[in-house]
Amino acid sequence: MSMKTVNIALVDDENDVGFLYRALLKKQIKSQECELHFFNAAQKFLDYLEVGEKKDEILILITDINMPNIDGFTLLGIVEKQYPQLELYISSAYGSN
Repeated sequence: MSMKTVNIALVDDENDVGFLYRALLKKQIKSQECELHFFNAAQKFLDYLEVGEKKDEILILITDINMPNIDGFTLLGIVEKQYPQLELYISSAYGSN
């Protein structure tokens, strides 16, 4: 029985974060346990959900909070309403102090 690939969307305006997650998930990506789709803007991710080939296969969304134009909280609100099947996670490099 083959395992289904988990598709993860990562939205962050800093490209280095995409490289970091790819390094972190290198083993899982190589073994096809997961596939990482990186978007450097929230609007690019929303556009992908509208027309993307694998839009219905995205299972997990990881997004930064502080981004230009559409911030992470706004993105989560949009996705929660329009794509309720996605699991939502949020990450940020900013402290809460």
